[in-house]
Amino acid sequence: AAVAAAAAAAAAAAAESVLRQELEAAQAELADVRTELAAANASIAATAATAATASEAAAAAANAGIAREGRLRATEARVAELATQLSEALDQLEAANAAMTSAAAAQEGRAVATEAAEEEATRQVGLLEAALAESESAAEQLATELAEREAAAEQLAAKLAQADGRVAEADGRAAAAEAAAAAAVAWA
Repeated sequence: AAVAAAAAAAAAAAAESVLRQELEAAQAELADVRTELAAANASIAATAATAATASEAAAAAANAGIAREGRLRATEARVAELATQLSEALDQLEAANAAMTSAAAAQEGRAVATEAAEEEATRQVGLLEAALAESESAAEQLATELAEREAAAEQLAAKLAQADGRVAEADGRAAAAEAAAAAAVAWA
Protein backbone atom coordinates (compact mmCIF):
# COMPACT_ATOMS: atom_id res chain seq x y z
CA ALA A 1 0.00 0.00 0.00
CA ALA A 2 2.84 2.39 0.83
CA VAL A 3 4.57 1.63 -2.50
CA ALA A 4 1.33 2.16 -4.45
CA ALA A 5 0.68 5.42 -2.62
CA ALA A 6 4.22 6.63 -3.33
CA ALA A 7 3.83 5.73 -7.03
CA ALA A 8 0.52 7.59 -7.19
CA ALA A 9 2.10 10.61 -5.51
CA ALA A 10 4.98 10.58 -8.01
CA ALA A 11 2.57 10.32 -10.96
CA ALA A 12 0.44 13.16 -9.60
CA ALA A 13 3.54 15.31 -9.08
CA ALA A 14 4.70 14.63 -12.67
CA ALA A 15 1.24 15.48 -14.02
CA GLU A 16 1.24 18.68 -11.98
CA SER A 17 4.64 19.68 -13.42
CA VAL A 18 3.47 19.07 -17.01
CA LEU A 19 0.25 21.00 -16.47
CA ARG A 20 2.15 23.90 -14.91
CA GLN A 21 4.43 24.05 -17.96
CA GLU A 22 1.46 23.96 -20.33
CA LEU A 23 -0.32 26.64 -18.30
CA GLU A 24 2.75 28.91 -18.36
CA ALA A 25 3.07 28.43 -22.14
CA ALA A 26 -0.63 29.20 -22.65
CA GLN A 27 -0.38 32.29 -20.46
CA ALA A 28 2.64 33.48 -22.49
CA GLU A 29 0.71 32.89 -25.70
CA LEU A 30 -2.24 34.81 -24.25
CA ALA A 31 0.03 37.74 -23.49
CA ASP A 32 1.37 37.65 -27.07
CA VAL A 33 -2.16 37.59 -28.49
CA ARG A 34 -3.18 40.51 -26.31
CA THR A 35 -0.10 42.43 -27.48
CA GLU A 36 -0.93 41.69 -31.11
CA LEU A 37 -4.56 42.69 -30.52
CA ALA A 38 -3.50 46.00 -28.97
CA ALA A 39 -1.17 46.67 -31.91
CA ALA A 40 -3.94 45.83 -34.38
CA ASN A 41 -6.40 48.12 -32.65
CA ALA A 42 -3.79 50.90 -32.73
CA SER A 43 -3.24 50.21 -36.40
CA ILE A 44 -6.98 50.35 -37.05
CA ALA A 45 -7.27 53.67 -35.26
CA ALA A 46 -4.30 55.09 -37.20
CA THR A 47 -5.65 53.82 -40.52
CA ALA A 48 -9.12 55.25 -39.89
CA ALA A 49 -7.55 58.70 -39.41
CA THR A 50 -5.96 58.65 -42.87
CA ALA A 51 -7.58 59.45 -46.21
CA ALA A 52 -10.73 57.70 -47.44
CA THR A 53 -8.68 55.68 -49.93
CA ALA A 54 -7.21 53.79 -47.01
CA SER A 55 -10.63 52.50 -45.83
CA GLU A 56 -10.13 49.10 -47.44
CA ALA A 57 -6.84 48.66 -45.62
CA ALA A 58 -8.56 49.64 -42.40
CA ALA A 59 -11.28 47.06 -43.07
CA ALA A 60 -8.62 44.39 -43.67
CA ALA A 61 -6.88 45.39 -40.48
CA ALA A 62 -10.22 45.22 -38.65
CA ASN A 63 -10.80 41.70 -39.97
CA ALA A 64 -7.34 40.75 -38.77
CA GLY A 65 -8.21 42.23 -35.40
CA ILE A 66 -11.40 40.16 -35.29
CA ALA A 67 -9.38 37.03 -36.06
CA ARG A 68 -6.96 37.89 -33.30
CA GLU A 69 -9.93 38.44 -30.98
CA GLY A 70 -11.12 34.92 -31.73
CA ARG A 71 -7.64 33.58 -31.09
CA LEU A 72 -7.62 35.47 -27.79
CA ARG A 73 -10.91 33.87 -26.73
CA ALA A 74 -9.63 30.41 -27.67
CA THR A 75 -6.41 30.98 -25.75
CA GLU A 76 -8.35 32.18 -22.69
CA ALA A 77 -10.51 29.04 -22.87
CA ARG A 78 -7.34 26.89 -23.06
CA VAL A 79 -5.88 28.69 -20.05
CA ALA A 80 -9.10 28.05 -18.08
CA GLU A 81 -9.02 24.36 -19.09
CA LEU A 82 -5.38 24.01 -18.03
CA ALA A 83 -6.14 25.73 -14.72
CA THR A 84 -8.93 23.20 -14.09
CA GLN A 85 -6.64 20.28 -14.95
CA LEU A 86 -3.96 21.72 -12.67
CA SER A 87 -6.47 21.95 -9.82
CA GLU A 88 -7.49 18.31 -10.39
CA ALA A 89 -3.83 17.25 -10.45
CA LEU A 90 -3.25 19.07 -7.17
CA ASP A 91 -6.27 17.27 -5.66
CA GLN A 92 -4.87 13.92 -6.85
CA LEU A 93 -1.47 14.79 -5.40
CA GLU A 94 -3.05 15.70 -2.07
CA ALA A 95 -5.04 12.44 -2.06
CA ALA A 96 -1.89 10.44 -2.89
CA ASN A 97 0.02 12.16 -0.10
CA ALA A 98 -2.82 11.40 2.33
CA ALA A 99 -2.83 7.74 1.25
CA MET A 100 0.93 7.54 1.64
CA THR A 101 0.70 9.12 5.09
CA SER A 102 -2.04 6.67 6.08
CA ALA A 103 -0.01 3.72 4.80
CA ALA A 104 3.05 4.92 6.71
CA ALA A 105 0.97 5.28 9.88
CA ALA A 106 -0.44 1.77 9.43
CA GLN A 107 3.05 0.39 8.90
CA GLU A 108 4.28 2.17 12.02
CA GLY A 109 1.33 0.71 13.97
CA ARG A 110 2.24 -2.79 12.78
CA ALA A 111 5.87 -2.17 13.80
CA VAL A 112 4.75 -1.08 17.28
CA ALA A 113 2.51 -4.16 17.61
CA THR A 114 5.36 -6.43 16.47
CA GLU A 115 7.72 -4.83 18.98
CA ALA A 116 5.17 -5.31 21.77
CA ALA A 117 4.73 -8.96 20.77
CA GLU A 118 8.49 -9.47 20.79
CA GLU A 119 8.74 -7.89 24.23
CA GLU A 120 5.94 -10.14 25.52
CA ALA A 121 7.62 -13.20 24.01
CA THR A 122 10.91 -12.20 25.63
CA ARG A 123 9.13 -11.78 28.97
CA GLN A 124 7.51 -15.21 28.65
CA VAL A 125 10.87 -16.78 27.79
CA GLY A 126 12.36 -15.11 30.87
CA LEU A 127 9.58 -16.50 33.05
CA LEU A 128 10.06 -19.97 31.60
CA GLU A 129 13.81 -19.79 32.13
CA ALA A 130 13.28 -18.69 35.73
CA ALA A 131 10.79 -21.52 36.30
CA LEU A 132 13.22 -24.00 34.73
CA ALA A 133 16.07 -22.77 36.93
CA GLU A 134 13.84 -23.06 39.99
CA SER A 135 12.82 -26.60 38.97
CA GLU A 136 16.45 -27.58 38.44
CA SER A 137 17.36 -26.16 41.86
CA ALA A 138 14.49 -28.07 43.48
CA ALA A 139 15.57 -31.27 41.69
CA GLU A 140 19.15 -30.83 42.88
CA GLN A 141 17.94 -30.25 46.45
CA LEU A 142 15.71 -33.32 46.24
CA ALA A 143 18.61 -35.41 44.91
CA THR A 144 20.79 -34.20 47.79
CA GLU A 145 18.11 -35.08 50.33
CA LEU A 146 17.65 -38.50 48.71
CA ALA A 147 21.38 -39.15 48.83
CA GLU A 148 21.45 -38.14 52.51
CA ARG A 149 18.52 -40.47 53.26
CA GLU A 150 20.22 -43.33 51.40
CA ALA A 151 23.41 -42.73 53.41
CA ALA A 152 21.40 -42.67 56.64
CA ALA A 153 19.64 -45.89 55.62
CA GLU A 154 23.00 -47.54 54.92
CA GLN A 155 24.27 -46.42 58.33
CA LEU A 156 21.10 -47.76 59.98
CA ALA A 157 21.49 -51.07 58.14
CA ALA A 158 25.09 -51.31 59.33
CA LYS A 159 24.01 -50.62 62.92
CA LEU A 160 21.26 -53.24 62.61
CA ALA A 161 23.80 -55.74 61.32
CA GLN A 162 26.09 -54.94 64.24
CA ALA A 163 23.17 -55.34 66.65
CA ASP A 164 22.23 -58.65 65.07
CA GLY A 165 25.88 -59.78 65.49
CA ARG A 166 25.87 -58.82 69.15
CA VAL A 167 22.54 -60.60 69.71
CA ALA A 168 23.88 -63.73 68.04
CA GLU A 169 27.02 -63.51 70.13
CA ALA A 170 24.93 -63.09 73.31
CA ASP A 171 22.79 -66.06 72.29
CA GLY A 172 25.96 -68.14 71.82
CA ARG A 173 27.25 -67.19 75.24
CA ALA A 174 23.86 -67.97 76.80
CA ALA A 175 23.81 -71.39 75.16
CA ALA A 176 27.35 -72.10 76.36
CA ALA A 177 26.37 -71.04 79.88
CA GLU A 178 23.34 -73.33 79.80
CA ALA A 179 25.49 -76.19 78.54
CA ALA A 180 28.01 -75.58 81.32
CA ALA A 181 25.23 -75.46 83.89
CA ALA A 182 23.79 -78.69 82.58
CA ALA A 183 27.19 -80.34 82.73
CA ALA A 184 27.67 -79.12 86.30
CA VAL A 185 24.34 -80.56 87.28
CA ALA A 186 25.26 -83.86 85.69
CA TRP A 187 28.51 -84.05 87.62
CA ALA A 188 26.77 -83.33 90.83
